[in-house]
Amino acid sequence: MTHFAPFRSACFVALLAGLSGSAALADGSAPVATVKNLDADVRIDILSLKRTENNTVTLQIELVNNGAGDGGITASNTRLVDLIGRRRYDAGLEMAAPCNAPNGGKKQCWMMFAAPPAATKSINVQFYGDWPLVSAPISE
Repeated sequence: MTHFAPFRSACFVALLAGLSGSAALADGSAPVATVKNLDADVRIDILSLKRTENNTVTLQIELVNNGAGDGGITASNTRLVDLIGRRRYDAGLEMAAPCNAPNGGKKQCWMMFAAPPAATKSINVQFYGDWPLVSAPISE
């Protein structure tokens, strides 16, 4: 039973699936968090979770597919989960196609959500119900 109050007002998602590159950020730093699906054949590297304009946060990820087929996620199945504040930030509007990577491939994508309170310095990210939660710091 969940006790999280959905936060839908002013929440929106933008998903850009046309970026490519490696798991390292432009400055050469490593991902801030990593999570794998239950079969461990698809990995998501969280490159950044950053506060942005208009009281939003932008989640930048790289999807790495080592599975037998295409691997992908959708923004509508991605959420930010604040366990301490007891809130879940669900996708509001899905603006583009899912983030897909072919077998052996990678794809960088980003999503925007309504921002949690300024005092929240890290938050859990969940990509699908059967994926484990992964904690990521929120940068300014």
